[in-house]
Amino acid sequence: MNLPIIYMVHEMEGRLRVKISHPISDINEAENFIKEVEGVTSFKYNDKIKSILVNYDSNIAYVEDIIIKIALLMKKLYGFHKVKFISNCKKNDMPLFSYYSLASICCSKLMKIIGINARGQEFLNWITIGTTIGAITQHAYMEINEKGTIDPEVMSIMYLINSIGKGNMTDASLVTWITTFGRHIVSRNRECFIIKIDKNEEKYNNNSYDISILESGIISKNLNQTNIFTDKVIETQNRNSKSQFMLRQGNFNNMYF
Repeated sequence: MNLPIIYMVHEMEGRLRVKISHPISDINEAENFIKEVEGVTSFKYNDKIKSILVNYDSNIAYVEDIIIKIALLMKKLYGFHKVKFISNCKKNDMPLFSYYSLASICCSKLMKIIGINARGQEFLNWITIGTTIGAITQHAYMEINEKGTIDPEVMSIMYLINSIGKGNMTDASLVTWITTFGRHIVSRNRECFIIKIDKNEEKYNNNSYDISILESGIISKNLNQTNIFTDKVIETQNRNSKSQFMLRQGNFNNMYF
């Protein structure tokens, strides 16, 4: 079954670019519709490649709000009841501190090769230990917030802590960094799910919809990413009593299209 598609090409804080499978005939109408999302500041549509660029205030709107709104736009224009969302954005779950840690490890190794004095090398070793522990702690915090649990490789921090004062702190930091973040460098988590749109029969407002987020098994069976998306939308609804749609919880099915 071929479904219309919202394909996320690029996403960063305050900026979202997607491609859609069907063209927009009335750009002004589409722009006004998307700008109904509080926090959206601009809307641009490229009719040649069917690309939508949305800029928004990330303190007010979530990217999830805008994706749902684009799905509602496709419902409004073409009457679709289901829209497939696919993300091509690489999500390697690398915390900011992991880059500082890797930089300090490389610097420490380089200075050791060059032949820095013992006092300077010890100082770099401690910076390396500190930034690596910080990176792993930040990573664990992110995992708990998103998944409610932590990846087993986070426990490699114990190896690093045991290395303190034993003269091999930089090497231990490197081993721990690779153990914790190695797979995240090459991993590519791609979200793919179905946004199901139904009119809300309980309300007389024709612009009120029930939204269901359904897992798709074509690219990823990672229900966790679907739950994160759903939680974000629900959080928006909780703080905005004028929400145009109601997200139904518990509507998660394995659907293959």
